[in-house]
Amino acid sequence: MQALTLGRAPGTIEVRTDVPVPRPGDNEVFVEILYAGGNPPDTYVLDPVRSAAYQHPDNVMGSDFAGIVRESNVSHIAVGEKVCGWLPGNATTRGSFAQYAVCDADLVIRCPDDIPMEQLAALPFSFFTALHGLVCELNVDLQSGNKGPAVLVWGAGTACGQYAVQLLVQAKVPVVAVSAQSSLESLQRKGVSAAYPREDIPQTCAAIRESWPDLELALDCFGSTETVDACASVLRRGHMHVLVPSQPSVSRPEVKVTFALIHSMLGRPTDVLGMLPVPPTPEKLAADYKVAVSYASFDRGHLYRLLRQGAIQPLPVQIWPLDGTAEADDSLSRLSGIKSAIEQAAAGQTPSGKIVHRVGTST
Repeated sequence: MQALTLGRAPGTIEVRTDVPVPRPGDNEVFVEILYAGGNPPDTYVLDPVRSAAYQHPDNVMGSDFAGIVRESNVSHIAVGEKVCGWLPGNATTRGSFAQYAVCDADLVIRCPDDIPMEQLAALPFSFFTALHGLVCELNVDLQSGNKGPAVLVWGAGTACGQYAVQLLVQAKVPVVAVSAQSSLESLQRKGVSAAYPREDIPQTCAAIRESWPDLELALDCFGSTETVDACASVLRRGHMHVLVPSQPSVSRPEVKVTFALIHSMLGRPTDVLGMLPVPPTPEKLAADYKVAVSYASFDRGHLYRLLRQGAIQPLPVQIWPLDGTAEADDSLSRLSGIKSAIEQAAAGQTPSGKIVHRVGTST
C-alpha cells in the first residue's frame, strides 16, 4: 500500500508504495483511511535532536484518522461502518498517513452521522490526551456526577485544553481556565467557572491565588517552563500534570509534577513508552487501557454518547491544501501533499488550528 513513513536518513520522511498491507488479528478491524489528522508529534521526526526515538524507516506516520471498516474480526462492528480513532503512528508501523490501518476494535469510535468525518479525524488524539491527563494521572472523577474539586486548565484554548474543558464541564467539575484573551469569552460560554488571560502571567497567578486559594489540581496543556512555574505557584498543594515534559524551575515538595504519554492507553508496551524515565508498569497499562475502552468501544463507550448529546463538540478543522493535487484522485498525490505539509509545519509555516489531510478516495 501507499504510506508516509520515516525516511532512511534520520530526520527525513518519504512517500512509499511498497508498505505491506496490515492484516487484522483477533479483536481488530481493518480500516480504509479517508481522513488523517495532524498533530505536533508528526513533526518531531524532522528534528534531529528529537528524532532518536523515531529511527525505524518502516514506521508509518500519523495518529488521528477517520475511515471505513473494510474487515472486522468482532461481531458488533460491521463492514462498512464509519469509525475514527488514533494510532501510535510515527513510532510504530501502525500510522494513519496510509491507505489502510489495523486498529484495536475496542479503541475505535463510531462516527455519528451528523458530524463530518473530517472533524472527527482531528478529535481522538487530543481528546484522549486530555482524558488521560485528567483521569489516568490526576484521578479526576468524570462519571459519578458529584461536584469534585476545581481543576486549573492552563492552555485551555489549545486542542487538548478545549477537550479537557468540555470533559470537566459535562461532569460538573469546576474549571479555572487560562488562555489567550481572545478565547476567554468562548470559554465562558462553554461553562468554565473562571477564565483568566495568559498574557500577564504574574497578574493572572495573583488573581487565581486570591479567588481560588484551595486549588490542588492542574493540567498544563502548554508545558513551557514559564507555564509550569505558574501552575505550581498557584496550587496550595496537590498534583499538576504536564502534557509536554517539563519541570518547574523551583521545586515545591507539596506539589507533585508528572508527565506521561497517551500511549499507555493502548494497554501494551511500545517503544515510545521507553522514552519515559520510568515506563508504566503492567498494572498501569491495564488501568489506562480500561479508561480508554470505557470512552471508545465503538458505540458502547462514553464518547459516542457525549458526541450524540453535543456534550463533546469536535473542534473546527482546516483541510490542508495539497499544492495543486487537491483534485487528484489518487492516494499517492495526497500523501505527497501531507509530506509537504509536515515539512512546512516543522518550519512553522502552517496556519493555526487543527489540520486534517484527505487520504482516501472513497465516498
